[in-house]
Amino acid sequence: MLERYDDELMNTRDTKKYRNKGGRTTSIKTVYREVSYSRNVYETKTEEEKKAYVYLLDEALSMDKIG
Repeated sequence: MLERYDDELMNTRDTKKYRNKGGRTTSIKTVYREVSYSRNVYETKTEEEKKAYVYLLDEALSMDKIG
């Protein structure tokens, strides 16, 4: 489900703002087990015109905590 949502975000993103840099594998821990999935990372520019890398899936789901 997460990978399908990530694919949807990839297809509807602003391609001039977010450049796809490929997929990365990660995992989340659930009550039952650890679940691995792939998500896309994107290159963008900050307000200071510096490179930054973001995961649109993480931003869409507000997954900003580690662990």
